Amino acid sequence: MGGGAGVISRYHAEHLALLGHRITLVTSSPEKRFSREQPQENFELIRLPSRRKNLYRSSLAEKTHWMQLAKKYLLYDDAGHHHICMAHFTLPGGHVAAALHKKRGIPYVVISHGQDIPWFYPRQMLAYHLLLAPRIRQILKGALKTFVQSQIMYHNATRFLPGSSPVSVIPNGFPADFPRDGAGLRRRVPAAGEPVRLLFAGRLSGQKRPQRLIDVAKALHQNHIPFLMTICGDGVLRTKLERRVKALELQSKVSFTGWIPEQKVKEQYAQNHVLLAPSLAEGMSITILEALFNGLYVITTPVSGNQELIFHPSLGAITKNNTREFVSAIRQYLINPPGKDQLKPIEKTLIARFHWKTIAGKYEDELIHALDKQ
Repeated sequence: MGGGAGVISRYHAEHLALLGHRITLVTSSPEKRFSREQPQENFELIRLPSRRKNLYRSSLAEKTHWMQLAKKYLLYDDAGHHHICMAHFTLPGGHVAAALHKKRGIPYVVISHGQDIPWFYPRQMLAYHLLLAPRIRQILKGALKTFVQSQIMYHNATRFLPGSSPVSVIPNGFPADFPRDGAGLRRRVPAAGEPVRLLFAGRLSGQKRPQRLIDVAKALHQNHIPFLMTICGDGVLRTKLERRVKALELQSKVSFTGWIPEQKVKEQYAQNHVLLAPSLAEGMSITILEALFNGLYVITTPVSGNQELIFHPSLGAITKNNTREFVSAIRQYLINPPGKDQLKPIEKTLIARFHWKTIAGKYEDELIHALDKQ
């Protein structure tokens, strides 16, 4: 369920299972009922009936309820034997892992996704961090290791917990079934006279800064630059954004899909040229990874993970988070859109750094080493 962390935990489980490890993944149920599934060999998926109302976010109360369910299941109902627990987020996952360690002696590691460690993104998370910093510090001190996805996250984690359990950087990844043709990664560029097709995919919340998209659309329209913009996702800002598009009379240029399933998102990647990602904070964006492996050019901001992902100018542009800079980057793209010939030399590097098979191998090595050092 949810966004990046849901996708990441899925691929961690699938690829570690392919390496021969027995994986139990405990998560939430979108149907609000208990279920037990086996998606593949060595991989058991347990869904707990949480009170989560939205796929794109969960409240502190919903997290607390899930933690209670997960602790009850793992401490009393689960008969399996586990050597180690991989906890996603300090809260809720790390809290459950710490309880499991205390009661059953099972060691754990924490996989942070950015905002769960103070003082990442204080604009939105300050009150949350002030309230929960002592518990977060306690959870991280009890972990064998903390994993983060970028150098910015590494510096934040080591600043918050100097001299505590070691921190390792392992990026997020992308699966094997990305679209390719004879020339390598598939890339579409606007044909002569065709409007540039711009895509946003993600939560419509303050962190993702979707308001910037409407400002960009307004500026492109005023400058007579032909474009079509698709905004995929849902969130608290959706109604406000739709009203502004209507007020600017941009309905023919800007469309909203709402939340759509994975296959429909893939179709959007295939139909568009450029991904716009004006986020104020990220751990390492799964959306940007998906866009890159689907051949889209990415225009984004200098937040955590983006420097590692946009490591070559043919992949995209990292720019200041203001309308003028985004429009300028779109203009530059239209003047000289990077084609397949520019993408091909770096394709092997992209795959070598970010394929989930590679990422799973790094986690395997780190986890075995951490257990050996106990």
